[in-house]
Amino acid sequence: MSKERLTYLWELYLNNKISPSECKELLAYIAIADEEMLEVIDHSQRHQLNDLILSEKQADKIFGRILEDKRLVKTTKNVRLNLTFVKYAAAIVIITSCIGIYLFKAQKGVSTSVNFAKNAPINADEQSIRLKTSKGEELALDSAGGYLSLLDNQVAVIDSRGTAHQILADNETKVQQLVLQVPKGATYQIKLPDGSNVWLNSASSLSFPSRFSDLERVVQLDGEAYFEVAKHATKKFKVISNENVVEVLGTHFNISAYKGDDDIITTLVEGSVRVAFSNNQRLLKPGEQALSNVRKHTIFTQLANVSSVLAWKSGYFDFQDVDLQTIMEQIERWYDVDVSYQGTIAPIKFGGTFSKSKSLDELLDHLETLGKLRFKREGRRLIVTS
Repeated sequence: MSKERLTYLWELYLNNKISPSECKELLAYIAIADEEMLEVIDHSQRHQLNDLILSEKQADKIFGRILEDKRLVKTTKNVRLNLTFVKYAAAIVIITSCIGIYLFKAQKGVSTSVNFAKNAPINADEQSIRLKTSKGEELALDSAGGYLSLLDNQVAVIDSRGTAHQILADNETKVQQLVLQVPKGATYQIKLPDGSNVWLNSASSLSFPSRFSDLERVVQLDGEAYFEVAKHATKKFKVISNENVVEVLGTHFNISAYKGDDDIITTLVEGSVRVAFSNNQRLLKPGEQALSNVRKHTIFTQLANVSSVLAWKSGYFDFQDVDLQTIMEQIERWYDVDVSYQGTIAPIKFGGTFSKSKSLDELLDHLETLGKLRFKREGRRLIVTS
């Protein structure tokens, strides 16, 4: 099996989109897997998985839990465990199980997870992913599932089976400006007219044309998104956020540009990007990020923890030596609550990961025990005290 195929199957499994036949293929490979499997698993988990020591009895128990997954094919019960498989069976269970937060540098053991499951925010029934048109139409996309596609001069939702459901008439000759709005507690994918893929994080919106011009490809972002831009030798791709402009010809990068944040953060995964902000420019290399400070009108570049930056795309929080306020900002955007503080909150930093599929109360319980904090819920209001 090629590494590309293995990566594809692994991502399908983690995102709950894998078919029975594909799951059978993945599990069959895991049973005979070599070190190539570790390269597919996120780098941040690699060292922890190598340190696992499991008995055959423990491995059988873990393997049994995997087989309880309804997506798996029953014939895989005959797969024989070997030492290599023990490691990867544990990997699947650990990565797809519930995880916790730990107080930064207070514990050496860190549980991590990249399992993605749909989260139900507090007022999920009042929110939906919406597409707005320049004609004033407003379409809810939640019920259709899948992702939004603008290929072949049509606007359609592609469901989990790959079937296209056209949502706007294809006889329009005039280019429309569209806005995709993703509410708190959700993420969504869109395939742009040029074939570029964009994943929008919660509380984010993307403005784009139904067809790009012959000269350039321009979109506007409010919030956070991960871009996989289709290569084009001459037609530049631009992402505008406030005064910040990211310009590429074809590459992969992440932009965090939420209103109210001091910095617009551009993180490059591969290729190269040019970041222009307030008469300043920076050319990034893979693994670097640019911080465009909205107040000071400056650009600062630094090395990035790419796996931590992209954790949201895989469905989990990844806190790396961050303060309480930063954590609360992410909680507000995902669980749709308004955070306020009472009294003096001692400065404290946290590290670790937590699955976004878990409830807000579970996350708060972890923070209370680790940080000597107290949380009080009053409807959508979340009060933090020490």
